[in-house]
Amino acid sequence: MKVNGQFSVNDNVIFTGFTQIDDMHSLGSISVVGSVCASDISCSSDIRLKRDIRPLDFNWGNLSALRAVHYTWKDPERGTDLQSGLIAQEVQKLYPELVQSGADGYLSVNYIGPVPHLIEGLKDPKAENTELKEKVAKLETLLQEEIENLEAAVASIKGVAVVKR
Repeated sequence: MKVNGQFSVNDNVIFTGFTQIDDMHSLGSISVVGSVCASDISCSSDIRLKRDIRPLDFNWGNLSALRAVHYTWKDPERGTDLQSGLIAQEVQKLYPELVQSGADGYLSVNYIGPVPHLIEGLKDPKAENTELKEKVAKLETLLQEEIENLEAAVASIKGVAVVKR
């Protein structure tokens, strides 16, 4: 099936085989059993569409508790290749906002949703790394001063002049 132009449906649609839709808009859910191949996937993110914006409460414990797994589908109609992903029930315990329940009761995971958590997670070690570099630099300076003081003390005991570095 190939659709050029507008495509609008108010009920369920089932596509089998190769389906090409050049421009599709949906105000509801679109479910696909099988693969979706796209040259670009974009999520609405315009500030004009959002309200109650606040910083993300980042938690390393939650992020590190996510368990990535390999699996194969029970139903071969979904595919038989090895898959990589998350278990929706496990994600739901940590990030309930990333899990949706379909009309059939099966759970799905918003795989784009963890990206902001990962971004915040990258900031944390970078800030810590900068802080540690500053502490190391201070300790190196203090250590160098102590070495110079010790060299001066040893030299005064021996009666020899020490040249500062």
